[in-house]
Amino acid sequence: RRRMNSASERANTLKRVGSVGRDLGKSRYRAAAGWKPALLGAANLKLTPLAYHSRMTDHPPPAREGARRPGRQLGLRSLPSVELRLLLPIAIILAGLTLFAQIAQSATLAEPNRFDTALLLLFRNPQDLGDPRGPVWFEEMVRDFTAFGSTGPLLFLTGAATGYFLLRRNYHMAGLVLLTVFGGFVLTLLLKEGFDRPRPVLVPRGTYVNTQSFPSGHSSIAAALYLTLGALVARLQRGRRLRLYVLAVALLLTFLVGLSRVYLGVHYPSDVLGGWTIGAVWATMMLVASRWWRGRRTVADAQTE
Repeated sequence: RRRMNSASERANTLKRVGSVGRDLGKSRYRAAAGWKPALLGAANLKLTPLAYHSRMTDHPPPAREGARRPGRQLGLRSLPSVELRLLLPIAIILAGLTLFAQIAQSATLAEPNRFDTALLLLFRNPQDLGDPRGPVWFEEMVRDFTAFGSTGPLLFLTGAATGYFLLRRNYHMAGLVLLTVFGGFVLTLLLKEGFDRPRPVLVPRGTYVNTQSFPSGHSSIAAALYLTLGALVARLQRGRRLRLYVLAVALLLTFLVGLSRVYLGVHYPSDVLGGWTIGAVWATMMLVASRWWRGRRTVADAQTE
Protein backbone atom coordinates (compact mmCIF):
# COMPACT_ATOMS: atom_id res chain seq x y z
CA ARG A 1 0.00 0.00 0.00
CA ARG A 2 2.80 2.38 0.89
CA ARG A 3 4.45 1.74 -2.47
CA MET A 4 1.15 2.25 -4.29
CA ASN A 5 0.46 5.50 -2.36
CA SER A 6 3.95 6.82 -3.05
CA ALA A 7 3.60 5.97 -6.73
CA SER A 8 0.24 7.71 -6.98
CA GLU A 9 1.62 10.76 -5.17
CA ARG A 10 4.53 10.94 -7.58
CA ALA A 11 2.15 10.71 -10.51
CA ASN A 12 -0.06 13.47 -9.10
CA THR A 13 3.01 15.64 -8.47
CA LEU A 14 4.19 15.18 -12.05
CA LYS A 15 0.75 16.13 -13.33
CA ARG A 16 0.71 19.29 -11.23
CA VAL A 17 4.22 20.25 -12.37
CA GLY A 18 3.24 19.66 -15.99
CA SER A 19 0.14 21.81 -15.67
CA VAL A 20 2.14 24.59 -14.04
CA GLY A 21 4.72 24.39 -16.84
CA ARG A 22 2.02 24.59 -19.50
CA ASP A 23 0.44 27.60 -17.77
CA LEU A 24 3.83 29.30 -17.49
CA GLY A 25 4.50 28.72 -21.17
CA LYS A 26 1.12 30.13 -22.11
CA SER A 27 1.70 33.22 -19.98
CA ARG A 28 5.08 33.82 -21.58
CA TYR A 29 3.55 33.42 -25.02
CA ARG A 30 0.80 35.86 -24.14
CA ALA A 31 3.34 38.36 -22.81
CA ALA A 32 5.39 38.08 -25.99
CA ALA A 33 2.23 38.44 -28.09
CA GLY A 34 1.29 41.51 -26.06
CA TRP A 35 4.70 43.14 -26.60
CA LYS A 36 4.47 42.77 -30.37
CA PRO A 37 1.64 45.32 -30.93
CA ALA A 38 3.26 47.60 -28.34
CA LEU A 39 6.53 47.66 -30.25
CA LEU A 40 4.69 48.18 -33.53
CA GLY A 41 2.74 51.08 -32.03
CA ALA A 42 5.92 52.67 -30.73
CA ALA A 43 7.53 52.35 -34.17
CA ASN A 44 4.52 53.90 -35.92
CA LEU A 45 4.53 56.86 -33.54
CA LYS A 46 8.32 57.15 -33.80
CA LEU A 47 8.68 56.79 -30.04
CA THR A 48 10.89 54.70 -27.83
CA PRO A 49 9.20 51.79 -26.01
CA LEU A 50 9.48 53.66 -22.69
CA ALA A 51 7.89 56.79 -24.15
CA TYR A 52 5.13 54.69 -25.71
CA HIS A 53 4.50 52.98 -22.37
CA SER A 54 4.31 56.39 -20.69
CA ARG A 55 1.79 57.69 -23.23
CA MET A 56 -0.43 54.59 -23.16
CA THR A 57 -0.51 54.13 -19.37
CA ASP A 58 -0.21 57.77 -18.23
CA HIS A 59 2.71 56.74 -16.02
CA PRO A 60 6.30 57.94 -16.35
CA PRO A 61 8.88 55.33 -17.37
CA PRO A 62 10.99 53.85 -14.59
CA ALA A 63 14.13 55.79 -13.73
CA ARG A 64 17.49 54.26 -14.50
CA GLU A 65 19.64 53.09 -11.65
CA GLY A 66 22.30 55.60 -10.69
CA ALA A 67 20.55 58.46 -12.50
CA ARG A 68 21.05 61.88 -10.98
CA ARG A 69 18.17 63.79 -9.58
CA PRO A 70 17.28 67.07 -11.33
CA GLY A 71 17.98 69.06 -8.18
CA ARG A 72 21.58 67.87 -7.99
CA GLN A 73 22.49 69.07 -11.47
CA LEU A 74 23.96 72.53 -11.85
CA GLY A 75 24.38 74.96 -14.70
CA LEU A 76 22.88 74.27 -18.11
CA ARG A 77 22.25 70.64 -17.19
CA SER A 78 19.74 71.73 -14.58
CA LEU A 79 17.49 73.19 -17.28
CA PRO A 80 14.96 70.95 -19.01
CA SER A 81 15.97 69.74 -22.45
CA VAL A 82 12.99 71.55 -23.99
CA GLU A 83 14.19 74.90 -22.67
CA LEU A 84 17.73 74.25 -23.88
CA ARG A 85 16.48 73.39 -27.36
CA LEU A 86 14.55 76.66 -27.39
CA LEU A 87 17.10 78.99 -25.81
CA LEU A 88 20.14 77.84 -27.78
CA PRO A 89 18.71 78.58 -31.27
CA ILE A 90 17.35 81.92 -30.05
CA ALA A 91 20.81 82.84 -28.76
CA ILE A 92 22.37 81.82 -32.10
CA ILE A 93 19.84 83.92 -34.03
CA LEU A 94 20.35 87.00 -31.86
CA ALA A 95 24.14 86.69 -31.99
CA GLY A 96 24.03 86.23 -35.76
CA LEU A 97 21.84 89.29 -36.30
CA THR A 98 24.14 91.37 -34.09
CA LEU A 99 27.20 90.20 -36.03
CA PHE A 100 25.48 90.88 -39.35
CA ALA A 101 24.66 94.44 -38.23
CA GLN A 102 28.33 95.00 -37.38
CA ILE A 103 29.51 93.63 -40.72
CA ALA A 104 26.91 95.62 -42.64
CA GLN A 105 28.46 98.87 -41.45
CA SER A 106 31.39 98.30 -43.82
CA ALA A 107 28.95 97.94 -46.73
CA THR A 108 27.76 101.53 -46.23
CA LEU A 109 31.27 103.02 -46.55
CA ALA A 110 32.29 104.80 -49.73
CA GLU A 111 35.67 103.07 -49.81
CA PRO A 112 36.58 99.50 -48.74
CA ASN A 113 38.20 99.20 -45.33
CA ARG A 114 41.69 97.89 -44.66
CA PHE A 115 40.44 94.40 -43.86
CA ASP A 116 38.74 93.98 -47.24
CA THR A 117 41.64 95.48 -49.15
CA ALA A 118 44.31 93.40 -47.41
CA LEU A 119 42.54 90.07 -47.97
CA LEU A 120 41.75 90.83 -51.60
CA LEU A 121 45.41 91.61 -52.31
CA LEU A 122 46.53 88.55 -50.33
CA PHE A 123 45.22 86.24 -53.06
CA ARG A 124 46.84 88.21 -55.90
CA ASN A 125 50.28 88.33 -57.44
CA PRO A 126 51.90 91.64 -56.36
CA GLN A 127 53.46 92.11 -59.81
CA ASP A 128 50.18 91.42 -61.64
CA LEU A 129 46.89 91.97 -59.78
CA GLY A 130 45.03 90.22 -62.57
CA ASP A 131 46.84 86.96 -61.78
CA PRO A 132 45.57 85.04 -58.72
CA ARG A 133 48.15 83.22 -56.63
CA GLY A 134 48.77 79.60 -57.48
CA PRO A 135 48.99 77.56 -60.68
CA VAL A 136 46.32 77.50 -63.37
CA TRP A 137 44.89 74.15 -62.22
CA PHE A 138 44.35 75.56 -58.74
CA GLU A 139 42.43 78.52 -60.15
CA GLU A 140 40.21 76.15 -62.12
CA MET A 141 39.62 74.07 -58.96
CA VAL A 142 38.52 77.21 -57.13
CA ARG A 143 36.00 77.87 -59.90
CA ASP A 144 34.70 74.35 -59.37
CA PHE A 145 34.18 75.06 -55.69
CA THR A 146 32.38 78.33 -56.37
CA ALA A 147 29.95 76.41 -58.59
CA PHE A 148 28.54 74.74 -55.45
CA GLY A 149 27.01 78.12 -54.66
CA SER A 150 25.79 78.91 -58.18
CA THR A 151 22.15 78.86 -59.20
CA GLY A 152 22.25 75.69 -61.32
CA PRO A 153 23.85 73.29 -58.81
CA LEU A 154 21.82 74.76 -55.95
CA LEU A 155 18.55 74.23 -57.82
CA PHE A 156 19.60 70.69 -58.73
CA LEU A 157 20.49 69.79 -55.13
CA THR A 158 17.30 71.42 -53.87
CA GLY A 159 15.19 69.43 -56.32
CA ALA A 160 17.02 66.20 -55.47
CA ALA A 161 16.57 66.67 -51.73
CA THR A 162 12.93 67.64 -52.16
CA GLY A 163 12.25 64.60 -54.34
CA TYR A 164 13.88 62.34 -51.77
CA PHE A 165 11.65 63.60 -48.97
CA LEU A 166 8.57 63.41 -51.19
CA LEU A 167 9.30 59.78 -52.05
CA ARG A 168 9.54 59.06 -48.35
CA ARG A 169 6.23 60.91 -47.88
CA ASN A 170 7.94 63.32 -45.53
CA TYR A 171 6.17 66.39 -46.87
CA HIS A 172 7.18 68.49 -43.90
CA MET A 173 10.91 68.14 -44.65
CA ALA A 174 10.34 68.71 -48.36
CA GLY A 175 8.56 71.97 -47.60
CA LEU A 176 11.34 72.94 -45.20
CA VAL A 177 14.03 72.55 -47.88
CA LEU A 178 12.04 74.51 -50.47
CA LEU A 179 11.17 77.31 -48.07
CA THR A 180 14.75 77.58 -46.84
CA VAL A 181 16.29 77.85 -50.31
CA PHE A 182 13.76 80.08 -52.06
CA GLY A 183 13.21 82.18 -48.97
CA GLY A 184 16.97 82.64 -48.74
CA PHE A 185 17.07 83.71 -52.41
CA VAL A 186 14.43 86.37 -51.83
CA LEU A 187 16.04 87.59 -48.62
CA THR A 188 19.46 87.90 -50.25
CA LEU A 189 18.10 89.82 -53.24
CA LEU A 190 16.28 92.23 -50.95
CA LEU A 191 19.43 92.86 -48.93
CA LYS A 192 21.47 93.39 -52.08
CA GLU A 193 18.98 95.97 -53.33
CA GLY A 194 18.88 97.65 -49.94
CA PHE A 195 22.64 98.05 -49.45
CA ASP A 196 23.44 98.47 -53.19
CA ARG A 197 27.17 97.98 -52.69
CA PRO A 198 29.24 97.92 -55.90
CA ARG A 199 31.52 95.05 -56.76
CA PRO A 200 35.27 95.24 -56.02
CA VAL A 201 37.29 97.17 -58.60
CA LEU A 202 40.65 96.80 -56.86
CA VAL A 203 41.41 93.55 -58.72
CA PRO A 204 40.09 92.07 -61.99
CA ARG A 205 37.19 89.67 -61.58
CA GLY A 206 37.68 85.99 -62.28
CA THR A 207 34.07 85.27 -63.25
CA TYR A 208 30.96 87.01 -64.55
CA VAL A 209 28.63 88.76 -62.07
CA ASN A 210 25.58 90.99 -62.59
CA THR A 211 24.24 91.77 -59.09
CA GLN A 212 25.29 93.92 -56.15
CA SER A 213 28.08 92.89 -53.83
CA PHE A 214 26.69 92.80 -50.27
CA PRO A 215 25.87 90.24 -49.05
CA SER A 216 27.37 87.42 -51.09
CA GLY A 217 24.54 85.40 -52.62
CA HIS A 218 26.73 82.33 -53.12
CA SER A 219 27.75 82.36 -49.47
CA SER A 220 24.30 83.01 -48.04
CA ILE A 221 22.39 80.41 -50.10
CA ALA A 222 25.15 77.84 -49.66
CA ALA A 223 25.03 78.35 -45.90
CA ALA A 224 21.24 78.12 -45.84
CA LEU A 225 21.02 74.97 -47.98
CA TYR A 226 24.04 72.98 -46.85
CA LEU A 227 23.60 73.72 -43.15
CA THR A 228 19.92 72.77 -43.36
CA LEU A 229 20.66 69.53 -45.20
CA GLY A 230 23.50 68.80 -42.80
CA ALA A 231 21.20 69.25 -39.81
CA LEU A 232 18.52 67.01 -41.36
CA VAL A 233 20.98 64.26 -42.27
CA ALA A 234 22.63 64.48 -38.84
CA ARG A 235 19.25 63.79 -37.22
CA LEU A 236 19.17 60.41 -38.94
CA GLN A 237 22.52 59.36 -37.50
CA ARG A 238 22.71 57.57 -34.17
CA GLY A 239 26.37 58.03 -33.31
CA ARG A 240 27.79 61.37 -32.24
CA ARG A 241 30.80 60.96 -34.51
CA LEU A 242 28.62 60.56 -37.56
CA ARG A 243 26.59 63.62 -36.63
CA LEU A 244 29.70 65.73 -36.15
CA TYR A 245 31.13 64.44 -39.43
CA VAL A 246 28.01 65.38 -41.41
CA LEU A 247 27.91 68.86 -39.87
CA ALA A 248 31.64 69.33 -40.46
CA VAL A 249 31.25 68.47 -44.16
CA ALA A 250 28.39 70.98 -44.49
CA LEU A 251 30.44 73.69 -42.77
CA LEU A 252 33.53 72.95 -44.87
CA LEU A 253 31.61 73.13 -48.14
CA THR A 254 30.02 76.43 -47.09
CA PHE A 255 33.44 77.81 -46.15
CA LEU A 256 35.02 76.80 -49.47
CA VAL A 257 32.22 78.44 -51.48
CA GLY A 258 32.67 81.75 -49.68
CA LEU A 259 36.46 81.66 -49.82
CA SER A 260 36.37 81.03 -53.57
CA ARG A 261 34.40 84.25 -54.09
CA VAL A 262 37.15 86.30 -52.47
CA TYR A 263 39.86 84.42 -54.38
CA LEU A 264 38.17 85.20 -57.69
CA GLY A 265 37.89 88.88 -56.76
CA VAL A 266 34.11 89.13 -57.15
CA HIS A 267 33.37 89.87 -53.48
CA TYR A 268 34.88 91.70 -50.57
CA PRO A 269 35.63 89.52 -47.52
CA SER A 270 32.96 91.41 -45.59
CA ASP A 271 30.43 90.43 -48.27
CA VAL A 272 31.22 86.76 -47.67
CA LEU A 273 31.09 87.13 -43.89
CA GLY A 274 27.72 88.84 -44.18
CA GLY A 275 26.46 86.08 -46.49
CA TRP A 276 27.59 83.33 -44.14
CA THR A 277 25.99 85.06 -41.18
CA ILE A 278 22.59 85.80 -42.71
CA GLY A 279 22.48 82.34 -44.33
CA ALA A 280 23.18 80.59 -41.02
CA VAL A 281 20.61 82.76 -39.23
CA TRP A 282 17.98 82.00 -41.88
CA ALA A 283 18.69 78.25 -41.71
CA THR A 284 18.44 78.31 -37.90
CA MET A 285 15.14 80.18 -38.04
CA MET A 286 13.70 77.66 -40.49
CA LEU A 287 14.84 74.70 -38.37
CA VAL A 288 13.33 76.27 -35.24
CA ALA A 289 10.06 76.94 -37.05
CA SER A 290 10.07 73.37 -38.37
CA ARG A 291 10.58 71.90 -34.89
CA TRP A 292 7.85 74.13 -33.46
CA TRP A 293 5.41 73.09 -36.20
CA ARG A 294 6.17 69.40 -35.73
CA GLY A 295 5.68 69.69 -31.98
CA ARG A 296 2.38 71.46 -32.49
CA ARG A 297 1.16 68.78 -34.90
CA THR A 298 2.20 66.03 -32.48
CA VAL A 299 0.26 67.62 -29.63
CA ALA A 300 -2.79 68.11 -31.86
CA ASP A 301 -2.69 64.48 -33.02
CA ALA A 302 -2.36 63.26 -29.43
CA GLN A 303 -5.39 65.32 -28.36
CA THR A 304 -7.52 64.00 -31.21
CA GLU A 305 -6.61 60.43 -30.27
